Amino acid sequence: MANYRNGIETRDALYASAQKNFSAKGYFGASIKDIVTDIDSKLGLFTYYFESKESLALQILYELQFSVQREIERSEHICAIRANLLLADMVRTRVWLELLVTCPHVARFAGEISVTGAYFDHASQDRMDFCRLLGERHPDLATSNEQTDPDGVKLKATLMAGMLTQFCRDLPSLTLAAPLEETVDRFFAWYYGLLIADKSKLLEFIQVSRACAEDVHLKADESFFVTYR
Repeated sequence: MANYRNGIETRDALYASAQKNFSAKGYFGASIKDIVTDIDSKLGLFTYYFESKESLALQILYELQFSVQREIERSEHICAIRANLLLADMVRTRVWLELLVTCPHVARFAGEISVTGAYFDHASQDRMDFCRLLGERHPDLATSNEQTDPDGVKLKATLMAGMLTQFCRDLPSLTLAAPLEETVDRFFAWYYGLLIADKSKLLEFIQVSRACAEDVHLKADESFFVTYR
């Protein structure tokens, strides 16, 4: 039991060290050596517990995004629209984009790891699942039969994954001519416009999502621990 406990502690220590190093130096700047050295561990233990630096970084990023979702769901406004797949996705995306703008260390880490093939594959699958569910639950919103056609869904999912990934990379460094909310509104009109046939309804959804997200302002510390600001 002692060995098992020590093993868990070692893994957790390496994970925490990786969080702090990725936060301080970014994905590219932080090396496995940095992660190991900071807790006086060994390279062999890193490779024992983690497949690679990339896989660990992705795990940390996905946990961060899950933490954002968990904090979002504490809002009363969000609880009211949770069953609406489109609105819930819009709100989650809004809050994530604001976090990237207000937390440079999160933006750098997320932007750098997003260039990996594994990240894009995951993002494309996430959008594919979203497109399929939206078509099943809200067929009245579909732009065409492509919504339920496998090839059409795959194309839309890939386009959406690429659009969102690039926007997340670019947004933190942009000099905005308008408030962030308006910039996101314009992006949403293009992004979700790939899926929604009724543009007036789309604009309505965009405005409702903006209202739902207005009281959800998050921050992430040097270990990517997410709380309300």
